[in-house]
Amino acid sequence: MNLHSPPGVTRPSWAASFRPEVAWGRFPGLLAVLLGVLSVSSPASAPPREHEVRAAFLINFARFVEWPSAVFEGDAPLAIGVVGDEAMASVLELIVPGQTVGRRRLEVRRLALDDDFTGIHLLYLDPGPMEPMGEVLRPLSRHPVLVVGRHADFVGQGGMIGFVLVDRNVRFDINLRATQAARLQISSRLLSLARTVIR
Repeated sequence: MNLHSPPGVTRPSWAASFRPEVAWGRFPGLLAVLLGVLSVSSPASAPPREHEVRAAFLINFARFVEWPSAVFEGDAPLAIGVVGDEAMASVLELIVPGQTVGRRRLEVRRLALDDDFTGIHLLYLDPGPMEPMGEVLRPLSRHPVLVVGRHADFVGQGGMIGFVLVDRNVRFDINLRATQAARLQISSRLLSLARTVIR
């Protein structure tokens, strides 16, 4: 596993032993990360910052979603695309190497809104407040791509999973109608952990 940071990026201290399945809450001491109890403030003990917590959630979302088998060719990787959030992309590039979902390895791609999203399975969107999110999401609505973001009312505008801050804690909402339209199956376990589910 490559443990070197990209130029200009400092590898967070917690990333050396990071295992996303642990952050997902297999162990009681880290269940707080999953449930959003971990504050995103940064005291002297330097817990993971907000984008680091979101990165941990993002990888684990992939473990609780089932894509149509036809979207993968052979042993192709599960591709995570990131639009507009360089900090998120940098953290993912640090913690994704060596991680798998099922038998598929993960890979991260930095993208722009006008890029071709063919071959992307999980797309994280944070293009900026000036972009009309409904228009951004509309072309993706019928494709088997899990679309995650953190804009205000992201799921209400057609996004599938939207990060929200509740008392400085990272939580998430799910638009089940949108995932079903895209032929994605969301685990009932994931649904039970969401703050809100649009059905």
